[in-house]
Amino acid sequence: MWVLCIVALVIISITHWICSWRNPRCNGKLPPGSMGWPLLGETLQFFSPNTSFDIPPFVKERTERYGSIFRTSLVGRPVIVSTDPDLNYFIFQQEGQLFQSWYPDTFTEIFGRQNVGSLHGFMYKYLKNMVLNLFGPESLKKMLPEVEQAACRSLQRWSCQDTLELKEATARGMELNGASKNFMAFGGGMRFCVGTDFTKVQMAVFLHCLVTKYRWKAIKGGDIVRTPGLQFPNGFHVQITEKNRQETTDDSKQSNQEEAEASFVWPEAQYQEIPTCLFSSCKGRKKKDDSIQYIQTV
Repeated sequence: MWVLCIVALVIISITHWICSWRNPRCNGKLPPGSMGWPLLGETLQFFSPNTSFDIPPFVKERTERYGSIFRTSLVGRPVIVSTDPDLNYFIFQQEGQLFQSWYPDTFTEIFGRQNVGSLHGFMYKYLKNMVLNLFGPESLKKMLPEVEQAACRSLQRWSCQDTLELKEATARGMELNGASKNFMAFGGGMRFCVGTDFTKVQMAVFLHCLVTKYRWKAIKGGDIVRTPGLQFPNGFHVQITEKNRQETTDDSKQSNQEEAEASFVWPEAQYQEIPTCLFSSCKGRKKKDDSIQYIQTV
């Protein structure tokens, strides 16, 4: 008899705990969603590998089922995921006032209790403004020639080699490039790394030099796996050869011609679908003939 009572009590306690886990208490109304398994939540589904170039299946499936805002549980923490651009913009605008940013405990253990991500309010704004004055857009403009020279040197050196291990070559380049040491980027975004914009500039300049001055073709590999980060399990082998001056000139002319045609071809059907918000900065001009000027102004 006592054994049955103990078993029943254990079952009731576990059931109550699971119900509490799946329906956490909240002062307000929680969005729809699933908290997954106790403790684990939906962490395994979030990190499951996939080969999609589209939105990750984890987010896509739940957005279709619950809407643009849903709740879940990741790495042992209850989380609300938002794919609504208006809500995300509002949250970023109200950070430190109505909302406070948070990062997992592992970030705190790696970067310390006094890292930039743990600062909020006035101290964070002061530090951010101070850092951006040193590494803001004006500094990036001055570094553009240096970045382009480094990208061209790397591509020219790589095109003369039979084989190249890109990870090792990139790591060696980073060690020799003093500017890159000041702007190493990682997954925390602007709050943890002020070099995010500089990294985008590096990638854009590198790809521009690769496309305009070199030919490349895939040799083998290239299969992707997202976990959710992008990986190439069997590598991605490409062959790079330098274009001659005539090919570079022809490609530049063709690109300029395509851009010119794309700028001035504006079908009547597309013009009718332009939202009125696009015309907000056009100084009151409402003539239909100025459609190209409207787009350029915005």
